[in-house]
Amino acid sequence: MVSNVTKNEILTRMAVFNEDAWPLLSVKPKLSADTNDRIGFTEFIMSGREVFSEVVHNIYDITKKQLGADIPAPN
Repeated sequence: MVSNVTKNEILTRMAVFNEDAWPLLSVKPKLSADTNDRIGFTEFIMSGREVFSEVVHNIYDITKKQLGADIPAPN
Protein backbone atom coordinates (compact mmCIF):
# COMPACT_ATOMS: atom_id res chain seq x y z
CA MET A 1 0.00 0.00 0.00
CA VAL A 2 1.33 3.44 -0.94
CA SER A 3 0.13 6.63 0.70
CA ASN A 4 0.76 10.14 -0.59
CA VAL A 5 -0.06 12.75 2.03
CA THR A 6 -0.27 16.43 1.13
CA LYS A 7 -1.95 19.32 2.91
CA ASN A 8 -4.84 19.08 0.41
CA GLU A 9 -5.49 15.33 0.30
CA ILE A 10 -4.47 11.83 1.32
CA LEU A 11 -4.17 9.45 -1.60
CA THR A 12 -3.77 5.71 -1.01
CA ARG A 13 -3.29 2.98 -3.59
CA MET A 14 -1.94 -0.53 -3.95
CA ALA A 15 1.59 -0.82 -5.31
CA VAL A 16 2.75 -3.51 -7.71
CA PHE A 17 6.42 -4.41 -7.79
CA ASN A 18 8.54 -7.04 -9.46
CA GLU A 19 9.74 -9.58 -6.88
CA ASP A 20 12.18 -11.07 -9.40
CA ALA A 21 14.09 -7.85 -10.07
CA TRP A 22 17.88 -8.06 -9.97
CA PRO A 23 19.85 -5.50 -7.96
CA LEU A 24 21.55 -2.69 -9.81
CA LEU A 25 25.27 -2.82 -10.47
CA SER A 26 27.53 -1.05 -8.01
CA VAL A 27 28.62 2.47 -8.90
CA LYS A 28 31.91 2.00 -7.03
CA PRO A 29 34.68 -0.39 -8.08
CA LYS A 30 35.20 -3.49 -6.00
CA LEU A 31 38.08 -3.38 -3.54
CA SER A 32 40.27 -6.45 -3.27
CA ALA A 33 41.02 -7.87 0.15
CA ASP A 34 44.35 -6.95 1.71
CA THR A 35 46.28 -10.15 2.39
CA ASN A 36 48.15 -8.44 5.24
CA ASP A 37 44.88 -8.35 7.20
CA ARG A 38 44.52 -12.13 7.03
CA ILE A 39 44.24 -13.84 10.40
CA GLY A 40 45.12 -17.52 10.67
CA PHE A 41 43.50 -20.13 12.83
CA THR A 42 44.05 -19.83 16.57
CA GLU A 43 45.68 -22.59 18.61
CA PHE A 44 42.27 -23.23 20.17
CA ILE A 45 40.73 -23.91 16.76
CA MET A 46 43.69 -26.02 15.60
CA SER A 47 43.61 -28.09 18.80
CA GLY A 48 40.15 -29.34 17.84
CA ARG A 49 41.24 -30.45 14.36
CA GLU A 50 40.82 -34.14 13.74
CA VAL A 51 42.34 -35.71 10.64
CA PHE A 52 40.64 -38.81 9.27
CA SER A 53 43.33 -39.76 6.78
CA GLU A 54 42.15 -43.39 6.47
CA VAL A 55 38.69 -42.24 5.40
CA VAL A 56 40.01 -39.57 3.04
CA HIS A 57 42.50 -41.92 1.39
CA ASN A 58 39.81 -44.58 0.98
CA ILE A 59 37.48 -42.10 -0.72
CA TYR A 60 40.29 -40.89 -3.00
CA ASP A 61 41.18 -44.47 -3.94
CA ILE A 62 37.56 -45.28 -4.86
CA THR A 63 37.25 -42.05 -6.86
CA LYS A 64 40.52 -42.72 -8.69
CA LYS A 65 39.28 -46.15 -9.77
CA GLN A 66 35.88 -44.83 -10.92
CA LEU A 67 37.17 -41.77 -12.80
CA GLY A 68 40.60 -42.98 -13.81
CA ALA A 69 42.13 -39.89 -12.21
CA ASP A 70 45.51 -39.67 -10.52
CA ILE A 71 44.90 -36.98 -7.93
CA PRO A 72 46.85 -37.38 -4.69
CA ALA A 73 44.94 -37.30 -1.41
CA PRO A 74 45.68 -34.32 0.86
CA ASN A 75 47.75 -34.87 3.98
